[in-house]
Amino acid sequence: MKQVNQLPHAFLNESLKNIDKLSNNVCEYLQIDSKQHKLHVLQRQQEIVIIVEEPILASQLKYQQKAILKDINQSLLCEYKTIKIKLSPPRMLMEVRKKAPKPLPDEISALLDQTRKHLDTD
Repeated sequence: MKQVNQLPHAFLNESLKNIDKLSNNVCEYLQIDSKQHKLHVLQRQQEIVIIVEEPILASQLKYQQKAILKDINQSLLCEYKTIKIKLSPPRMLMEVRKKAPKPLPDEISALLDQTRKHLDTD
């Protein structure tokens, strides 16, 4: 009998293998490079969900979704009923703004100079 702490890891490992297998299958069918285009295929009961990051690729896949579903069912010997194409939200990169140092006002500069002179004389 497996220990309780090993069960979730085995389930997650098997789920990731299925996602990779489906994603590779779709990439091979569409003849796209998986390194060039981010494409993830998830399964939910009898539904396939393809998640892409590029809107152009998503619109192309919308036209081919019936053929993709047919190929997945034939190659994996499954009976998925529906397919959905979803666009993942864009990743926003935080732009780091460099702040230019502002000069001190004249009154503060004069006050600091006086304090420095006072400290030097002691």
